[in-house]
Amino acid sequence: MIHYMIKEAKEGPSAISIVMKDEGVKALAEEVSSSSRIFLFGCGSSYNIALYGAKVAEALDLGPETYAMPSSEFDYFINKLRKDDLAIAISRSGETSETLNVALKIARRGLRLFAITNDPSSSLAKASIGYASMGGGREESIVMTKTFLAGCLALLRAFKVSKGYDLSGELPYRLGELINNYELRLREYSEEFSKAKLAVNLGHSYTYPIALESSIKLTETSLIPSVTYYLLEFRHGPKALIEKGVYVIAFLTKDEHYDLYLDLIHEVRSLGAKITLITNYEGDGDMVIRVGVEDPLEASALFITPIHLLSYYSAVRRNLNPDKPRHLSKVVKIKGLR
Repeated sequence: MIHYMIKEAKEGPSAISIVMKDEGVKALAEEVSSSSRIFLFGCGSSYNIALYGAKVAEALDLGPETYAMPSSEFDYFINKLRKDDLAIAISRSGETSETLNVALKIARRGLRLFAITNDPSSSLAKASIGYASMGGGREESIVMTKTFLAGCLALLRAFKVSKGYDLSGELPYRLGELINNYELRLREYSEEFSKAKLAVNLGHSYTYPIALESSIKLTETSLIPSVTYYLLEFRHGPKALIEKGVYVIAFLTKDEHYDLYLDLIHEVRSLGAKITLITNYEGDGDMVIRVGVEDPLEASALFITPIHLLSYYSAVRRNLNPDKPRHLSKVVKIKGLR
């Protein structure tokens, strides 16, 4: 049986191409340039996109102070918004109750609201002053794949454009290359990974939200218990989790702490954990995935696609339907919120 999840994950290169041509991203860049503060909000995977945006804004030294909050928590903050602030709401459907509830309150107050969504006809898009695409084309699976990637790159591109430059035109090709090089290996690796008693996802700075998203994907698709920590925080208590049967996934780009990250990875491996390393640099592990993109920010967004593949094949090996994770729905709607 062919599932939508794997098909849509492999449509990532075309989703990137759409983001790179999207005039909505340029419109968002203009709004960013005229803002003193930026607030990104969403739920679940969309919150992870928001957090990724805040982290890359920090790495780019964007200018406006940039924050990310889950939509349910941002509801407590909207009374503190100012006229020169920009609120960016993220929702694949544009109908997520918690996000739409906050977005409509912001719009009714005459404050600036911009949307990142996969549905231009959605309530969220209609309430906003503009919207940027999450890659175009309906995503049939409950699980976000290409739209997560596109949402991250829409923010990264908007922030780069606001500073006078753009994404590399090679990104669609590089992602296609990554899929071609590693899909078979990840399918084979999933035979043992699918038996994991726990997956530990480790990231730093702007790879931390990717690690959070990895945890969601592994949990919802393959029902593998999964947790996430900042890399150098892992020694401060969570390291006690390590034993045989635990799989650690580390998301690394090169920075001044890279050698310290590798030391930690070697340490947890010596304690019995299996290591998956996803990086655009170098290192070793039981499974090493090298992303052929030099720019660390652009590379970090592509780090999620190997997890989409691994999650998919692990779910299939566990006789689960990755398109329809149990207890989940494609759009979360809560009675009493609008």
